[in-house]
Amino acid sequence: CFKNYVYGETHAHTNFTSDQLEFGASVEKTAELAKSIGLHFYCATDHSYDMDDLPDNYLLNDPKLLKWQIFQKKVSEYNIKNNDFCIIPGEEVSILNQKRENVHLLIYNSQKFYKGSGDSGEKWFHFKSEHDLPSILNDINDKALAFAAHPAEPVPFLQKLLLNRGRWRFKDALHPLLKGVQIINGGNEASVKRGLQYWIKLLLVGMKRFALAGNDAHGNFARYRQISFPFFTLREHYLQIFGSWKTGVFLKDNQLSVGRLIDTLRSGNYFMTNGPAIKITAFSDNKIFEMGSFAENAGSVRVLAESSDEFGSLAYLKVYIGQIGADNEILFDEQHSFKSAYSLEKNLSLADKEGKFYLRAEIKSQNERGVFRAYTNPIWIERHK
Repeated sequence: CFKNYVYGETHAHTNFTSDQLEFGASVEKTAELAKSIGLHFYCATDHSYDMDDLPDNYLLNDPKLLKWQIFQKKVSEYNIKNNDFCIIPGEEVSILNQKRENVHLLIYNSQKFYKGSGDSGEKWFHFKSEHDLPSILNDINDKALAFAAHPAEPVPFLQKLLLNRGRWRFKDALHPLLKGVQIINGGNEASVKRGLQYWIKLLLVGMKRFALAGNDAHGNFARYRQISFPFFTLREHYLQIFGSWKTGVFLKDNQLSVGRLIDTLRSGNYFMTNGPAIKITAFSDNKIFEMGSFAENAGSVRVLAESSDEFGSLAYLKVYIGQIGADNEILFDEQHSFKSAYSLEKNLSLADKEGKFYLRAEIKSQNERGVFRAYTNPIWIERHK
């Protein structure tokens, strides 16, 4: 029941992230892995404070930005040679939030480098990044996109103390030029719940914010293994694994390119999942509206979902309505039994609804391996009786 969609990893680090604590695999090897697990693209979002180093010495900055130039060239050459996979170039920039703490911003497809060194640890007691959010959002061109990186994740105490790292404040995410939020960061169920709550709060106050799923993987292809800060222990677990959470992007003509992917990420027509697939479509006067759209006087909505043996049979569907200005979402429809174990098509009438609201859906599947979930982006609707 699905057509023209591709899967991608939206937050990943390559070996252009390289310092005392963090590192990744090469741009090319990361692409090989991504293809082997069924992905069609990934976003190379290496740290701004690593991209401005000398290529062979992460302790020294390079005013000529040779490392950044090499990165851009490698990604461009890869995309020219390959038509079945795309790498979206980007960076994870350290910026200042409204409390003048360091937080991270994902910038996709910008040829311009944005310096951000406040939480690099390269200079003791140097806590101030070069940009705040408005200065970057007002500067990036129309071919680039900016998303808040893992805005709901808590910050460890030592990182607060020694690097002045903070969290995204709610007011930070209200900036009108911010395209969306990476609410899922390869974490556990509690982490996913925090991200959803942060996003839903934005939606309910009337902000049109799209949501992404990524993993912030630093070469974690099968197991997370990383030196802990400040260098005392080695951490290991199975969270933040490359591609474990992915974003399913619907391409209009199935033409895979950086430009087409950026256009779709700008439109909001995608879903987040670690297993099943889901989409919603609204209908109004013979017009069709996809996720991310505004559908005035939409009379109905269709939910499509599918799973597989790998992710188990469908276990529940929930459809939510968020009335703009309300404190909480309303559960509009739910289903816990399915005629088909692996697919669903459901039509819902909006005839008795009025006002300004958004509608989103989520699906769960389950088997002996565990529980898997998927979340749509919303469709915004305004109905008048």
